[in-house]
Amino acid sequence: MIAAVQEGLRLTDRSIYMASDTLIVYYSWSGNSEKLAKNLNEAIFSSDIFKIRTKRKYSTSFFVAAFQAGREKRKKTRPEIIETVSGKKLSKYERIILIYPIWDGSCPMAVLTFLESIKTEGLDIFPISTSSSVTLGSSLRDIRGSAPEANIAEGLAVPGKVADTQKAVNTVFHYLGLR
Repeated sequence: MIAAVQEGLRLTDRSIYMASDTLIVYYSWSGNSEKLAKNLNEAIFSSDIFKIRTKRKYSTSFFVAAFQAGREKRKKTRPEIIETVSGKKLSKYERIILIYPIWDGSCPMAVLTFLESIKTEGLDIFPISTSSSVTLGSSLRDIRGSAPEANIAEGLAVPGKVADTQKAVNTVFHYLGLR
């Protein structure tokens, strides 16, 4: 089951041909978000893609990484990221498709670090979570708090186990208003 709330903000049919004004941004720990981001990137004719990478690596153990994520969330820590998208480069985009896992009931804090490091005024942001829980948790609220001047779509939750499938890409296209 893929859950989505589809109200308001949508891409137009012409946007599939205008991949140059769309940036796919993703954060991935297990690989599910990365697979979805890369598959989606190929499907929309190679829009630009950006991977959020933290300076400090998370454990490869799920339980240890989950503990680290929970601690960051409770302390409202913003982990340092290796790079961001500069203002000049970012200005060519009208929209960001933001793909991330759900950690401790929200997006990873590195996603919020990224959003707080860029100018989001006027950007359309389409949040997509990949998670075994098939929920967006509090990620939409947290994303809106980190990018209050952006237009944030209601979001889509894709089960992590199907993130690497054509069905997931088709569902994302439907969510974006492309099919």
